[in-house]
Amino acid sequence: MLKLIETPPVRKDDYLKYWRSIYHYTKVKHNLTSGDIDMMLFLYSEPYFTVKKFDEFNRVLQLNRNRLNQMVDAGWIDIFRKGKARYAARYQLSRKAVAVVATMYRQLNGGLTQESNSPLFAKKKQSYMDKRHVEQLAIRNETIRLRQRQSREESYTEKHRSS
Repeated sequence: MLKLIETPPVRKDDYLKYWRSIYHYTKVKHNLTSGDIDMMLFLYSEPYFTVKKFDEFNRVLQLNRNRLNQMVDAGWIDIFRKGKARYAARYQLSRKAVAVVATMYRQLNGGLTQESNSPLFAKKKQSYMDKRHVEQLAIRNETIRLRQRQSREESYTEKHRSS
């Protein structure tokens, strides 16, 4: 007979639980396509890249031959060095793109999702899926706030116990 464990195991790596909602939040907030976000995630660890490196991942995404030019025009990618006869052009993610990806990582690692300044949280013209993601993000934010409160209370009691 199988015996139930009374205390469930604490899972250390559960940050992908809200991946989909954070991804959707980022897409809506910055008016990005899925391909743009995926490309920025791929290029985040590349300080500089060429068209060849860009195309390496672009082949995996939904076909868009003009993605590089569109991302440069939108300000997500900066031209680091223009191409010359013997040198290939070099590109880099813009500060704006780096900030967006860094924010996604911070949120996945337990940071709060801003509920203000986001069109996703605006009540007008919310789609069904927007409402579901907002619910998930609100639950997530409340859980994080509760953990932070408990942590502060525990440190407060430890501090006063030792006095």
